[in-house]
Amino acid sequence: MTPHIDGPKVVPPRAIPPTEIEVSILIPTYKRPDLLRRALRACAEQRDVDFTHVEILVVDNDPDASARPVLDAVKEGWTGPILHAFHEPRPGISHARNTAVAMARGRYLVFLDDDQCPIHGWLAALWKTARDSRAGAVFGPVTPNLHCAEDDPLRPLFMAYFSRVLGLETGEDITPLVASMGTQNSLFDRETAPLPSLPFDVDLGKVGGEDSVLLRRLVTQGARLAWAADALVSESVPADRCTLAYLRKRRFRDGQIRVLACTRLGRHNGGEVLKWMAVGAAQVAVHGLGWLLTLPLGGHRAAGHLANLHGGLGKLLWGRRFRFALYGG
Repeated sequence: MTPHIDGPKVVPPRAIPPTEIEVSILIPTYKRPDLLRRALRACAEQRDVDFTHVEILVVDNDPDASARPVLDAVKEGWTGPILHAFHEPRPGISHARNTAVAMARGRYLVFLDDDQCPIHGWLAALWKTARDSRAGAVFGPVTPNLHCAEDDPLRPLFMAYFSRVLGLETGEDITPLVASMGTQNSLFDRETAPLPSLPFDVDLGKVGGEDSVLLRRLVTQGARLAWAADALVSESVPADRCTLAYLRKRRFRDGQIRVLACTRLGRHNGGEVLKWMAVGAAQVAVHGLGWLLTLPLGGHRAAGHLANLHGGLGKLLWGRRFRFALYGG
C-alpha cells in the first residue's frame, strides 16, 4: 500500500461508501507544482456536476514527495470534490497511474495530466458522453499553450503535433483511431470495459506508450471509443519541448509504440507488425526525399519532413536496444 499524504478534505478511501463515488479524476504528477495547482483549481471550478459523486486522486511520482506543499496550500478555501493524495515513489508514469486506478472508487475513471487545464464544462461533457454513448472510453480535444515565440518558424509544426482536435461531433465512434489515442483527457468506463489489475505496463513507465498499449488491448477485447467534442483542455507545452530535437525524439518514440503495441497483443498480430514496419519504410523514403528537397528552404515544412522521417525510423527500430527514457519520473 502506498503511503498516504495529508491534503485538503482527505478522507481514507475505505471511509467513502463506493456507491457514492461515481467519477474518479486521476492526476499523476511529477515536479510541476504550479501546473498541478492550476489543474486542481480548474477541477474545483467544474460546473453542472454534483461533487458528492466525484473524487480527485493526486499521485505524486516524485521520490521526494514534492507535491506535498501544493496539497497543503490548497486546503484553504477548497470547495472542490473530495481530494485524496498518494505518494508513489517508484519512478515511472505507469506506477503512478496503476496506483491511481487501484485506489479509485468510481465506475468512471477520468485521466487528466498535471500540465492540462480543463474548461468549466469539461467533466460534465466527458461524463455525459460516456453515459449516452456507452463507449468503453471517451476522449476530448486538447489544444496546446506553446511557450515559444509567436514568430517561431516551427510554431505551426508544434501546434499541429501537440493538438488533438478531430473536428467530429460528440458521440462519434473513434475506435479506428485507437493507434493515435492516449489517456490524456480521457474517461474510462470500468463496467463497460473492465481494466486488468495492472492496466499500464511498468516497463514502459519511462519510455512512454503504456497508455497506447492499454487502449489497443481494450479495443481488441471489444471496447468502443467515442469523442466528446466539448470536453476541452489546454496543455502547457514548455519551451524545452518546443524544439525540433524534442519533436524528433517524440516522433521516433511514437513510431516505436505503433509496432510495440502490436507485439503485446499476441503472436497473431505478426501481420500488423509487418504492416506498420512497411509503413515506416515508406515514411523514411518519402519524407527523406521531402526533407532533402525542402531543406534549402528551411522553415516548418523541412522540419515536418524530418520529424516524419523519424516517425518512420521508430517503426523500423522498435526493439528494446533502440528504446530510451523520454520521461524522468
